[in-house]
Amino acid sequence: MNDIKWRRPHPPVIMEDIKDFENLVGFKFPEDYVNCALLYHGASVIPYRVEVKGSEKVFANLLSFSQVSVDSIIKIYDNCKERLKNGIIPFGIDPSGNFFCFDYRRDMEKPSIIFLNNEINVIASDYSVDELKRINLEEVQENAIEFVCNSFTELLSMLH
Repeated sequence: MNDIKWRRPHPPVIMEDIKDFENLVGFKFPEDYVNCALLYHGASVIPYRVEVKGSEKVFANLLSFSQVSVDSIIKIYDNCKERLKNGIIPFGIDPSGNFFCFDYRRDMEKPSIIFLNNEINVIASDYSVDELKRINLEEVQENAIEFVCNSFTELLSMLH
């Protein structure tokens, strides 16, 4: 995090707010993320580009723990939870409304980081009964997910 500049962070959040959200979603955030979010939640970051499988993504900002923020982690989780696979928790956003998320599906203690493309992220109710018979919904849903890296610290080190 040495070369990173955090711009316009929201007023510091208290640990209790982070714990409340963790209790809501049922997952404990990694310590490196918590330490960053305590100071910089809601902030944009420079540099902001991340290379993912030969494609450049933009890490616009960390989601905020402020309930009045447009990018409130609480509001976003509430609005998107039916479209989130169990174990996927958003923490950052790009300019197009796609999310950088923690992925707890393989490891409850050390979640990996994924990029969730909301433009192609689907659920069963997006399809008719006939369409559901012709597709593999699980496979279609996985196509909206791209592995980024193994940790929040690693994500920050990838910013360029």
